[in-house]
Amino acid sequence: MNKEIYERIADTYLGKRNNKQHRAKAKKRKWVIAFALTCSLVLVTVVFLSSSAFFSRQNTGASIYVLSERYPLRLVYDLNPPQLGIKKFSYALPKIDAKSARYLSLRIKGAKFSGFTNILRIEIENIRHEKDTYYIRDITNKWQDFSIELSNFAKITEWSKITGLSFIFEDWNVSSKNGIIYVDNIRFNE
Repeated sequence: MNKEIYERIADTYLGKRNNKQHRAKAKKRKWVIAFALTCSLVLVTVVFLSSSAFFSRQNTGASIYVLSERYPLRLVYDLNPPQLGIKKFSYALPKIDAKSARYLSLRIKGAKFSGFTNILRIEIENIRHEKDTYYIRDITNKWQDFSIELSNFAKITEWSKITGLSFIFEDWNVSSKNGIIYVDNIRFNE
């Protein structure tokens, strides 16, 4: 009888001990699997993003992207008093070499729900602080592609180091004194 009790106690004790060891191994195995899955997911994401960035640039030919294509710029303007008569959105560029480019291309649309102007002034600046502007007209609430010949920016003589791009709203020239304009896919291209 003592032997049965002893074996039962030993069995119970060893069984519990084995269960603890089994649980510890299972927990460790779960962490290893979770780590491996996380690493795989990160690797797949990096490969996907790298390849999509590569192919998106390949499809555009000789384009130099000025601003991110991920999200459009959202230009919110209000020219009603007491605001100033001009609202300017300026973006510094990393010295873009646009010598071989013929066009400044971009996509624009107005926000249907808030109102918008149908005209927008664009200004380019180079490292010599030469500036020139161009007016885009007939903006609608649907995305439109605009390609502006760089020859329209006649005051700019040095195209190897473009340093700034601005979008300007002028109260005397807008069709709506306040609203939102979206600008996307901004690039210099051939």
